[in-house]
Amino acid sequence: MSTLAVLLWALIVPAALGYTFVLLNGGLGLVELPPALVPVLDPASWDTLTTVLFKTTPIWLLAVTVAVLPKHDGYTLAVLAGLLLSSVGDVALVLDDAAAATAGGKAGGPPFLIGLVAFLIAHVAYVAAFGIKPLQPLYALVPGAYLALYLGGVILPALALKQHDELVGPVLAYGVVIGSMFWRALAATGNAAQKEPAVVAVVAAFFFIVSDSVLSYHIFVAKFPGSSAIVMATYYVAQALFAVAASKKSYAAVKEGRKAAKAAKASPAKESKKAK
Repeated sequence: MSTLAVLLWALIVPAALGYTFVLLNGGLGLVELPPALVPVLDPASWDTLTTVLFKTTPIWLLAVTVAVLPKHDGYTLAVLAGLLLSSVGDVALVLDDAAAATAGGKAGGPPFLIGLVAFLIAHVAYVAAFGIKPLQPLYALVPGAYLALYLGGVILPALALKQHDELVGPVLAYGVVIGSMFWRALAATGNAAQKEPAVVAVVAAFFFIVSDSVLSYHIFVAKFPGSSAIVMATYYVAQALFAVAASKKSYAAVKEGRKAAKAAKASPAKESKKAK
């Protein structure tokens, strides 16, 4: 790992932990803030721009971490695209929260749809990273069963109750795509060439589904203390692990390239000895 990568991770970890703790403290009141720190550390006092900066900075830093990897291929570029699209989704969801906080406002408006589409395309990018071989169709049953039960038993009835009929199609489409992302991550573990990054990506996909499950419950069913912190903690872990998977893929390619170069360099020397 390069010095720049180490420095970036040294910024990412405290940024993600700090924002998560601020959300947790705001929801549960773990620590009473001195009046002077309330404008800085109380999310309820932040304006929209401040919230955007706190929320998205870890994702932007992760995107930079992937962008500066020593070697890129379709996998690393797809992960980079997923991170950038996710940051767009983050901004849109902040705007949706701001709209819901206004008098007469409610969550699930146009900014929410924009965020949903941004995250949907981000998951398409992650699917592209993992590929379609080996297919392993039975692996699709794992996320498929969960999402069918959760969406069908919890979220869709909540949408109907709150008269959000216009969101049924987008939410179902998003569920299919994030389920496909988890399926392709699971299936990629059968590919010997990318088994190590695939295992990391499976854990990332799991945390992403946990995050989105809590988020959808938070928006459409009921809020509960600490829910925002759970959403962001699992989300940051998921995105960080996707970046780690891309890093493993990149450095493995560099290692293989060095081996190939060494073998190519040694080959003429062997041929020369044989000729003598």
